[in-house]
Amino acid sequence: RPRASPPTRRLGAGCCSAARGWTSSRRTTASVSSDGSGWSVQAPAAKGELDGFTWALPYEAATLDPIKSWSYPENTILANLCESVVHLTPELKLEPGLASKVDTSDPKKVVLTVRNGVRFWDGSAMTAEDVAFSLNRNLQPELGGYFGPFWRNVDSVAVTGPSEVTVTLGQPDVLFWKILSMASGAVSKQAYVKDKGKAYGTPKGGLMCTGPFKLDRWSPGQSVVISRSDSYWNPRLRPKARRVELRAVADQAALTNGLLTGEIDGTFF
Repeated sequence: RPRASPPTRRLGAGCCSAARGWTSSRRTTASVSSDGSGWSVQAPAAKGELDGFTWALPYEAATLDPIKSWSYPENTILANLCESVVHLTPELKLEPGLASKVDTSDPKKVVLTVRNGVRFWDGSAMTAEDVAFSLNRNLQPELGGYFGPFWRNVDSVAVTGPSEVTVTLGQPDVLFWKILSMASGAVSKQAYVKDKGKAYGTPKGGLMCTGPFKLDRWSPGQSVVISRSDSYWNPRLRPKARRVELRAVADQAALTNGLLTGEIDGTFF
């Protein structure tokens, strides 16, 4: 049964040593300040770059299709691969993402200005058609997406200009545009999704998104390997790690041993 979607964790921008709230073999820790006002990260800022590291997940991801992303493994992986039209920062603030502007002046419309210069991993440009197609997938119950209840007030999603997508609501919903920062607001390449069909987001079908990392390999029962996309559009979020292996480690003894020996660089719980 679907659970409340947890916060996503982006691995690359600060890598292991600056990751907020993660535990690693390098003894990076973080704690909440006594007055509850924020985080205190007990580690120096990341410096330089890494060839790669290994991160442990509590169990294997069931899917990497964004509209079916609901638990920790899926969200941890997808936060580094597929971007949403609205970006949620580590400070839990909302800012423009793949939409350079979000207009909510009409209480029954959310007008998105599609960001120029964004490319998918294959080098093709992201278009308004890709954005509208991706958002519309949440309105198709036959696809088995988990975000339908959040989209219950949406009547339609349509391209309304060369770089504009308009979400029309049946009734005002002050929270809806914030939902676009979740995986249901992620953008995939329309042609790729149509070509892969039901295999999209599986080990066989793969993904095609715009994020700072691209999917290299998904070995079922073992790990997901992602690598840095050097054509990524946002230099502020450029990863410091060139490659990350996200390994499913359900056994606590194996996890402990991996952390102690350095076979696993980090995890969170």
